[in-house]
Amino acid sequence: MDINDRAKIYGSYDQPLVEIDENHHVYLCEHGIVHLQWGKDMLPYCPADFVGLPFLLSGLKLQCEMQCLHGEECVHIDPEDNLVHLEYGSVRIPLTPDECRSLRDMVQEAANKLYVLGCVG
Repeated sequence: MDINDRAKIYGSYDQPLVEIDENHHVYLCEHGIVHLQWGKDMLPYCPADFVGLPFLLSGLKLQCEMQCLHGEECVHIDPEDNLVHLEYGSVRIPLTPDECRSLRDMVQEAANKLYVLGCVG
């Protein structure tokens, strides 16, 4: 199922923004809420908050890479499972470093589309 087929499922007023696959995508619903699905977790954001997410994820990725380059332990990696966790409210999404990069790329593309659509200034 591609992103346009998914739009039919979400509703005729929902705008698909980016899709990696059926379990990893972002869409703008008819109520103006941005929905980020990552695996089984769905996170709702207002557009103004969502456009800051790529910056947050870039900083996290850069900080982890710099610490690794200097032989330091990354403070963002949970020692119990060796994953980075994105937390939003009561939702905690575990991410490998590669998933963190994929998520950052996906939300950056979605944020760019929100600007093009005029959803944020």
